[in-house]
Amino acid sequence: MDSGLIVTGLYWCNLIIRAASILTVMVMGILIVLSRIKPAKVLGLGYIITSLSALSIYSSSIILHYVPEEHISMIQTAVSVFGALCSCGISICICLYLHRNYGSRKIYYPVLIIPVVSFVLSALTVRIFNRVIGTMYSDTLIISMIQTLISFAGSAAVGVIIIRVFYKNRHKEKIIPDMWILRIITIFWNCVTAVYTVMSYLMIIRYSKVFNEEEVNTLALFWIKNQDSIGLVAGIIGAVIGVIIPVYVFRRVRRLSPPEMV
Repeated sequence: MDSGLIVTGLYWCNLIIRAASILTVMVMGILIVLSRIKPAKVLGLGYIITSLSALSIYSSSIILHYVPEEHISMIQTAVSVFGALCSCGISICICLYLHRNYGSRKIYYPVLIIPVVSFVLSALTVRIFNRVIGTMYSDTLIISMIQTLISFAGSAAVGVIIIRVFYKNRHKEKIIPDMWILRIITIFWNCVTAVYTVMSYLMIIRYSKVFNEEEVNTLALFWIKNQDSIGLVAGIIGAVIGVIIPVYVFRRVRRLSPPEMV
């Protein structure tokens, strides 16, 4: 079978899996918002915002392959701004949930400030690189790599703070008592995703102009030859983790007795 056809097939499989995952998370969020358990509604809203953020990244990853070079910076900035707004929205939803259930008011400050700082750093990265270096393909990859690291650092910092609050109040939690475990799983997979993304960017930047396989080390050669397969596997695992948590929350919410929770 033609290798080009296989690569194209794997690429579209990955896109379809990601799209299905985003759609499922959005549907679960809507169902949780429509449930009769009032404390859980804000969690559902958070999942809806999460799916919108993922949708923007998903769409931009496709659009950037087809737009003129002069529009790349504008699209990256727009995605960064929208992602920052979604991140703040998700943080607000989490803060509201923790505040209403545990009375944790101090959580607002770090959880809301960190995404803003991440956004500012990400936006500055785009501006500085585009002004100083330019918008060549390799430069765009470097920008995306740095933004990935900034985004992960911000989300991990917020995640650790939230895990601490959930763990401390796990005996008071009526809806999802093991939410702190779910958050650990999320951070772990975000870390794996960030490492995979950065590795992909580094391989492309380092070996995009190398045509002799003898100049490439064994690990890099394996990564380059199997990148589409690795991406598909990572996409499947990410989709499962991304979907299983909101589905679990929805099942928990559906089993609760409304008179006890409203």
